[in-house]
Amino acid sequence: MCEFTLEQIIGDNIKALIEGFLCITSISNDPVLIQGERGTGKDLLARAIHFTSKRSGKPFWVIDCTRLPEHLIESELFGCEEGAYTDAVKKLGRVEMAKGGTLFIDEITSLPLTSQSKLLRFIEYGEFEHLGGKSIEKADVRIIASTNVKIKEKVLQGEFRYDLYDRISVIDFILPPLRSRGEDIFQLTDHFIKQNCKEFGVNEEMIRIDDNFINILRTYNWPGNVRELKNRIRRITLELVSKRKDNDFVHFTESIAQRLIQMSNNDRYFYEPRKIYDSDSLLSEIKKYLESSSLQKISNEDLRNIIENKFNYSNLNRDNMYHRFIKVLVKNGILEKVGSFGRGVYYRIKKKSI
Repeated sequence: MCEFTLEQIIGDNIKALIEGFLCITSISNDPVLIQGERGTGKDLLARAIHFTSKRSGKPFWVIDCTRLPEHLIESELFGCEEGAYTDAVKKLGRVEMAKGGTLFIDEITSLPLTSQSKLLRFIEYGEFEHLGGKSIEKADVRIIASTNVKIKEKVLQGEFRYDLYDRISVIDFILPPLRSRGEDIFQLTDHFIKQNCKEFGVNEEMIRIDDNFINILRTYNWPGNVRELKNRIRRITLELVSKRKDNDFVHFTESIAQRLIQMSNNDRYFYEPRKIYDSDSLLSEIKKYLESSSLQKISNEDLRNIIENKFNYSNLNRDNMYHRFIKVLVKNGILEKVGSFGRGVYYRIKKKSI
């Protein structure tokens, strides 16, 4: 397990904020809610909270709610008994694995409402039941949760329980986006360049970073935050080092910064906010598009890409949501299944007047 030190936090401004926050979390066992955009370092802060607390010598476990199908989240959290569902075997959940320590629930707003009520009970009383089990289990675990969406809006929309929000936000911290941390961009860039060059076998004295290189990076708003900056710096460093001749400097110039920004602009779409899941409006959009398109046939995968990319929906991460759309489109006569090839399913699009 990777332990935490304050040296892992780069940037004087954010380090001062986090250091003050850790003084609060280190003397408490209360749940913590970390809010912030993607790439701001919520996972790093969660580890910092654990490793500066009284539980630092105990287990630290993570569960990412966006990576699991809805029907598996509960068993991953609380464990399950053999036969609880098809092919289920007895296994421990993350709360048991984290006994005495900390459980980090990443993107908690993706947790289904049914699981939210069980998590609330666990936070309140330390009690839970295995999926398919009959006995009440107990565990002493600190909960740290994170989200990259406006959780209060989720509460108002009825998608997240207010009582659970109230309980997990006893201690709350909002990580600022990189665009509001201008001075930290210089320190982060310098750190990532030197870290990469060391890995690629380049001595620090052979690195040259122009002032304009940093100044241009500071003009960009970095929608992917620190993660985006880190990945862009690594990519451009690898390119410069691979073209370097013996005894040449690895030189980060203004033109290199402009190329780096262009790379980020080309990928900007992936960092743009996506629409909130809304079945009725999305179905209406899909119907109109398919009926008016020049497409005759469409594969299952292509239809998913259209939904996620053309209509800018990214939260169809659970197959049952996506397949619900398919069923409704077939039922309404928009699609007709025409066959399967390998693992792909193909549909014929039935045209209608709009």
